[in-house]
Amino acid sequence: MKKLPIIMVVSMLMIFSTQAYAGFGIKAGLSSSNWYGEDYEDTDELTDRVAPCGGFFISIPIAGLVTVQPELLYMMKGWGVSGDLFGMPVELDVKVDYIEVPVLAKFNIFNALAVKPVVYAGPYLGFNTSSKVKGTLGSYSAEAEFEDVFGKINDSDAGFVIGAGIDFNFALKTVTIDARYTHGLSKVYEPFAGGEDAAMKNRTFAVMAGITF
Repeated sequence: MKKLPIIMVVSMLMIFSTQAYAGFGIKAGLSSSNWYGEDYEDTDELTDRVAPCGGFFISIPIAGLVTVQPELLYMMKGWGVSGDLFGMPVELDVKVDYIEVPVLAKFNIFNALAVKPVVYAGPYLGFNTSSKVKGTLGSYSAEAEFEDVFGKINDSDAGFVIGAGIDFNFALKTVTIDARYTHGLSKVYEPFAGGEDAAMKNRTFAVMAGITF
């Protein structure tokens, strides 16, 4: 069932790419993600999961300084925590991956320049592809599905993206460097019956570089 929305998203991007003046691009970078919960006070103890990210995008000029930019990205999210047990180091790493589809409104601040500062914002929808938990005690480690340990991962995630960057125009290509913050508004998982519902949600910082053809 998870494959159906992904196929629909790819089809949508292909349709967008046929629009006049649309530019197709690729991007890659590094993300730092964590979870947050309004009713959960221990999120400061969680360390970020740092992982590569990247994907494809389409830039569609709309009017003047405004461009609509749908994207198809692979994002690796999660968190870690560490401590000690009877003098032995203990680590727990949660890895939850998504195919993410932001649809961004991108604003060029100075359109006439070869180097253009840009800002952008828009909603995103994510589809969970993998969820793992890895525990380490001293030199021993084990990995399990998230749903076997904490509860059911929700199939989708949604929220908003804000960011800024710089576009460098070279002949028929544009090189982009940007930084963004992604704020999840949906609960990541549903705990087991009787478990504590901390309403945990995703949040991610990412820096990426891309090129538009």
